[in-house]
Amino acid sequence: MTTLTAAALLSLISAADGALPRPSTVDGVVAGDPGTVVAGVAVTTLATLDVLDRAAAAGANVVITHEAPFYDHLGAANDDLEAEQDPVYLAKRAFIAGRGLAVCHYHDGWHRRRPDGVDEGVARALGWALDPEPAAAGVALCTVAPTTLGALAAHVAT
Repeated sequence: MTTLTAAALLSLISAADGALPRPSTVDGVVAGDPGTVVAGVAVTTLATLDVLDRAAAAGANVVITHEAPFYDHLGAANDDLEAEQDPVYLAKRAFIAGRGLAVCHYHDGWHRRRPDGVDEGVARALGWALDPEPAAAGVALCTVAPTTLGALAAHVAT
């Protein structure tokens, strides 16, 4: 039986996302052990402590997050937070380590796609389709039937 690690899973996702690779990216395993054998996967926009707790409770040991888990897109502040013994940073790190989680930051791959993966997902969730020409140029537009601002807001809220 073949085992799949968190790092290998992220590589498979990156290879399948349909986007051209970049020489520099924030995508990667940013907390926990990249060699963690995948038992379950949770996907989120932001890996808050609550999300990490719910993922672990559901049996997921790999969390793929679109935004950085420590609120700094590039992770540049992590060393400072560690040195300053920031209690929020340390508590989240300890939680991740204590639950044996691997947290994968997967941001750039979605935005490299054409159409942009986040734009496409939001449009799909709203029951809309991206206009093909602007999406190809990196601009996300959807054509919707005439409506009021109130009705549009209600639709998005549901």
